[in-house]
Amino acid sequence: MYKIESKENLTPAEAALVKAAGRRDRIKNLIILFLVIMLVLTFFSNTIMNYSLPEVAVQFVEEGDIAPVVRGTGTAEVENPYNVSIASGRTVTSVEVQAGDMVEKGDVLFKLDDTESEELKTAKQELATAKADYQKTLFGGDLSDSDITRIRNGEWRDEDTMQAQLADVNERYKAAKSDAEYWERRVNALSGGSSSSSSDSSGDDDDGDSVGLGTAPLRMPSSGGTPAMGAAGYRPPGIMAEDSGSGSSELDRANYEKSYADTVLANVTAEKEALEKSIAAEIELKQKKAAIDAAQAKVDRLSGSTDGGEVKAPVAGKVVTVAYTAGETTNEETDAAVIQVEGRDLIVSFSTGKEQAAALTPGTEAKAQYAWNYTDFSAKLKSISKDKDDAGKRILTFVVESSEVEAGDSVALMISQNAQHYDMVVPVSAVHEDNSGKFIYIVEARQSPLGNRYIARKVPVTVEASDESMCAINGSMSGSEYVITTASKPVAAGKQVRLTEDSDAS
Repeated sequence: MYKIESKENLTPAEAALVKAAGRRDRIKNLIILFLVIMLVLTFFSNTIMNYSLPEVAVQFVEEGDIAPVVRGTGTAEVENPYNVSIASGRTVTSVEVQAGDMVEKGDVLFKLDDTESEELKTAKQELATAKADYQKTLFGGDLSDSDITRIRNGEWRDEDTMQAQLADVNERYKAAKSDAEYWERRVNALSGGSSSSSSDSSGDDDDGDSVGLGTAPLRMPSSGGTPAMGAAGYRPPGIMAEDSGSGSSELDRANYEKSYADTVLANVTAEKEALEKSIAAEIELKQKKAAIDAAQAKVDRLSGSTDGGEVKAPVAGKVVTVAYTAGETTNEETDAAVIQVEGRDLIVSFSTGKEQAAALTPGTEAKAQYAWNYTDFSAKLKSISKDKDDAGKRILTFVVESSEVEAGDSVALMISQNAQHYDMVVPVSAVHEDNSGKFIYIVEARQSPLGNRYIARKVPVTVEASDESMCAINGSMSGSEYVITTASKPVAAGKQVRLTEDSDAS
């Protein structure tokens, strides 16, 4: 082959040959590079894809024993403690007890200064004002002397009595008003020039409310003919008719009847108004009496929480907490001291899963998780109740007995149960839960040209028992599957995953 020894002093033909040879070399090199890249991508695509998949750890489903252990931590507190409060703001001069002391009823807990508190002064003023308002209403003129005496003796009318009295006076008022209106119409008719003969006046009596005139007896009012409230010196119409004689004109006799009816109406109206005022005043007095009672109770509470300048124990027991030190000012919102009454328990409560609680029964013994912290310690499950904040939880309450545990201490407890053997046991981390219930993910291997591909499959299960790390399950499985225990990313059913290098199925 013709070879060019030097590129200097080349002829045009030789230069063209050199240029063409260089172009062919570059194309060849590009083709080789492309093929190498394609080969790399082909052989390593599976590895590149795997890096984007969730990395999961799997474990073989196997037989095993489960010994459920329930653990929890709660704060020790007194069951139904007695809270000692000081209602008024007083300055503490000395504290006579400390937490842990045993006290008897009547023992002095705190000593206070002798100055009357501003709260008590205000309460006494409110009581005096309430009493004055009550007396103003009682003697305000709306009550009769007999009503005042009755109320001062504590004899209050009930609603049924008030209703009956109003019904009676309203019925008599309607009757008296009807009589007065009738005789007013008769007087007006006779004053207009009507004849005094019975035949001329019969047209006004067609309603049947009155009898004939002339020598016939006078009409008696429907209210019974007796003036309301017993008007002194008033004579019934029959007597007036006998004294007036037969020559009395119809108009005179009608005026007499009208006067009588008006008097009855006025008396019944006055009685009705007096009763209404009396009832209203008595209702108001009841309200003001309640205000007096509330004000008196406040004064008693503010002054009764201390015996002079001392706060004494109302019950015997163990002092759990003391809120004040000398020099501090008390307030109603803070319990000055909490006493554990003799015979009442120190309890610890915490929540646990519904399944775990179902295997427990009241009376089960519990142990301290950190037993080395105590020289004497015992705990017993007292009750199991629903957790108001979580329907899937239960509240376990224990009675704790230990000279080294005080109210407010944090106590960690554990309850172990007898171990049982189960066919399918998996780590607790492998079990998940959604709206349809509990489930696990298992791994299924599928062949591909580039090797095995691992697919996650969702399997519904029920949890039969569990302890701190393992749980027994039951579901549609043969028992030889690999279950996903942990994952680097969320796992979805039917999606591909990659196994960790140390996984059992890898």
